[in-house]
Amino acid sequence: MVCWKGWGGCRFVDLRLMGMEESRSIDEQIREYDKLNSSNLAGFIEMLRMKKRGENLPLGFFHIGKTGSILNQFGISGDLTANKYVLDGRRHSKDDLHNLSEEEWLETLENINDPIAISRYRERKNGYRIYTQNRIKGKNVCVGLDINSIGRNVCVAKVSTVFGRDLRKLGKSSTEKVLYKKEAAEEFSSGHNPQIYPQSPISDAKV
Repeated sequence: MVCWKGWGGCRFVDLRLMGMEESRSIDEQIREYDKLNSSNLAGFIEMLRMKKRGENLPLGFFHIGKTGSILNQFGISGDLTANKYVLDGRRHSKDDLHNLSEEEWLETLENINDPIAISRYRERKNGYRIYTQNRIKGKNVCVGLDINSIGRNVCVAKVSTVFGRDLRKLGKSSTEKVLYKKEAAEEFSSGHNPQIYPQSPISDAKV
């Protein structure tokens, strides 16, 4: 997505719908994202590349975005940050889909301020799970990010879920309390609306 400035201010446009995204490299897209968000997603992505090369990862946090009005309503405010532990495969399931690619990280962060749903997870005071829409391996899926909202910053703790999930089931688990669900959220998961999602999603899975 890029910001097109007009009389109405900054509007985000999905370049993939315009047939333009394919012509821009991932590095160009990340630079544009960082410019719009005053962030350092490029540094975080370089750490992801270091992990793939088997190199030691640096300590410290990277500023990878900022929260918007929907997240702010639920006390999730400040800069989005992440460190090397969000890339630690031992913190996730054995499903390779939890290891997001560079493009998938970018898309997830572009969509995080227009979430499908927000829940409080396991009754942690500052712990939330944000569900975003993404497209992975040609399938429409939900990406769940566990975050901790502490002080002035929001830390992305881990990629908790990546699957085609029926969001009508959200909130029926004793581990989650739904705070927000996008209108007609069911259409954003499990292929309930073929006009929105022509291809079937990844099979449902438990959190």
